[in-house]
Amino acid sequence: MRAPRALAPATLTTAATAAALVLSAGIASAGDFGEAELFPNQARPGDSVAVTTDYCQDDTSATGDATSVGVGTFTLSPTTDSSGLIGQFTVPANTAVGNYGIAVSCATGNRIATATLRVVQTSSTATATTTTSPSGSVSGGVGGSGQDRTALIAGTSAALVAAAAGAVWLIRRRSAGSED
Repeated sequence: MRAPRALAPATLTTAATAAALVLSAGIASAGDFGEAELFPNQARPGDSVAVTTDYCQDDTSATGDATSVGVGTFTLSPTTDSSGLIGQFTVPANTAVGNYGIAVSCATGNRIATATLRVVQTSSTATATTTTSPSGSVSGGVGGSGQDRTALIAGTSAALVAAAAGAVWLIRRRSAGSED
């Protein structure tokens, strides 16, 4: 007698799943589905999004549905080259990050074109930073750049002057010794 009680929840779950499949099949067969395109397909809150479709052939208008994003409906009109329909909406500032279904209902023929909008995180506001300009000259060769080279230059100059003075003294001494 316990087996029927254990099967009862599983039977109800299976029956509910079957009913959902039957209902969704009925809805899906109620009309034809096509594809819409979003430009950009990844948007940030506050961005404007264009919706285009060539699925609604021979229609001069269609109704877009962006209620999943919190916009409501919008109208699509013929493109400038009459190759399809185009409409536009703005992603609300308080829209959370995620994927949102956008639908376009054709004016005739019970046809629907769909697309998925991906809302991405807003870029962080840039903070003001202070930058300093480089100062001094560029150092080439061995060693770090940007060091104070004054002491090095003074020391090198003093060594060269001392070497030159020593060379002059040595040459004068030798030439004085050759006269003797």
